[in-house]
Amino acid sequence: MTIGDAPTFHGPPVSLSWEYNPNATEERELEQYEDYRKSVPRREKKAMRLPPVIRQHLLTENMGYSRGQIKGATDEAKRCAKQRQKTVERLRLQPVEEAFEKIKRFRKRNLRRERGECVECVSGIW
Repeated sequence: MTIGDAPTFHGPPVSLSWEYNPNATEERELEQYEDYRKSVPRREKKAMRLPPVIRQHLLTENMGYSRGQIKGATDEAKRCAKQRQKTVERLRLQPVEEAFEKIKRFRKRNLRRERGECVECVSGIW
């Protein structure tokens, strides 16, 4: 386990980490793995969540991270989560913004035609 980078408002983010040891690795056939997966029920998302207090404890006690490192990661995760939240809120306004852009382009094109600035307008194509 290591400090992660997932945007969250609740405690430090965590990620899985691993070191590859070819001597400790077991190879299995895909069909064998698929058969095993069918026999074991999948856990629900709720069962896989770690409360923020547990994550902080695991990072400090088991993984050796300092409180400062955890606070820095928590602050960065909150900043990213706020940015994501703003993006989602702005997505609702996207159709309106696109309509305004279309109107601006239309008016700009018409103004050029009226002034005779556009070569296509002068030649009668538009």
